[in-house]
Amino acid sequence: LRQTSGAMSADPTAKGNVSFIAVARASDRVVLASCSHGANIDLAGVKTLLDPAQMEQVEVGRVYTSVVGTAAWHLSADETQLVFVAVTAKDYKARHSHGLLDDLKRAFGAKCGDKARTARESALSAECKGLFKKLLVKYDDVTQIDAVGRTLEKVEGVKMIMQENIEIALKNCVSLEAIDKQAEDLQAQAGVFKTRAKTLRSKMWWKLCKMRLLVVAVVICVLLVIIVPIVVLSQNDKKK
Repeated sequence: LRQTSGAMSADPTAKGNVSFIAVARASDRVVLASCSHGANIDLAGVKTLLDPAQMEQVEVGRVYTSVVGTAAWHLSADETQLVFVAVTAKDYKARHSHGLLDDLKRAFGAKCGDKARTARESALSAECKGLFKKLLVKYDDVTQIDAVGRTLEKVEGVKMIMQENIEIALKNCVSLEAIDKQAEDLQAQAGVFKTRAKTLRSKMWWKLCKMRLLVVAVVICVLLVIIVPIVVLSQNDKKK
């Protein structure tokens, strides 16, 4: 592997952080596509790294890292039995190398995933050159990756705040619905109370009228009891 890193090329855009990416088949370890950036990488060294004698099995989703001199080799496999390789500087951050491999998986799978099953050695390099170059330039500029990462973190923060606001709004909606229902229940109860109050007032009015009539009848009876004897006595006196 020490012989795979050659002299740095004259590419003025290269910053020395990411120098090489490649895609190989896990079944026969054939390198399907590769691209260098600011360095000359010997594919023989890549094949040596992928040799089953060096690495019998590559677990899907796991990232393997080997440091050789000033370079770090990163490997990862996906469910389609493809192995993705990236060569970076030794002190390159792991989250950046993992992001590079993830983007490489998605980009290669979308562009020529079906062709990878039957393609020959380096048959897809020309087709993927532009795509690979963009990834190399993007991840070679650490300041750009960090800026994107900070932006994504801010976006995630805003998403979390918005989600909390939505949850609060939903809770408020539920509370408002409960208040509306309580108001409707109170209004219905008030209607029933009003109806009952009218009925009770009507009953009380009739009861009062009956009481007044009874009092009048009693008064009349008392007056009759008093007046009738007096009248009778007076008439008897006149006769005498």
